[in-house]
Order: sequence, then C-alpha cells, then structure tokens
Amino acid sequence: MTDEHAASRPDRSKAIAVEAGLELLKTEGRTAAAAFMEDAGVPLAVIARVLNEPARRRAMTLPAAHDVD
Repeated sequence: MTDEHAASRPDRSKAIAVEAGLELLKTEGRTAAAAFMEDAGVPLAVIARVLNEPARRRAMTLPAAHDVD
C-alpha cells in the first residue's frame, strides 16, 4: 500500500466492509448493503456516499479473496 492509500484509507477493516457491502449491493440490494456496512461500523456518511454517489467511490485496492492466503 502506498503512502497515498494509507492516508485515504486509514481503517482497513472499514474499507473491507465497504467493499463487501458493495458486492452485497449487487445481489441483495441497497437495504441489505447499508445494513451490513452499518453493522460493520462504517460511518453513515460513508455509507450514503458509496451508495448514492458511485462516481465518488474510491478505487478498489484490496486483494481479491482468491489472492489472499
């Protein structure tokens, strides 16, 4: 992870939760995705941004599940 990414994503666990929530959005819809992210501790402002403003989402930089040992 570069210094730029460290500054933009200081909480890796919440970044993972957001990315998982966005995957859930594709299959289960907005309500399920929002509930999942809220349960994971993602701030409501972040949930609103990623669900309502897709153009403002950060690039996904975390490894895919199959890339993790």
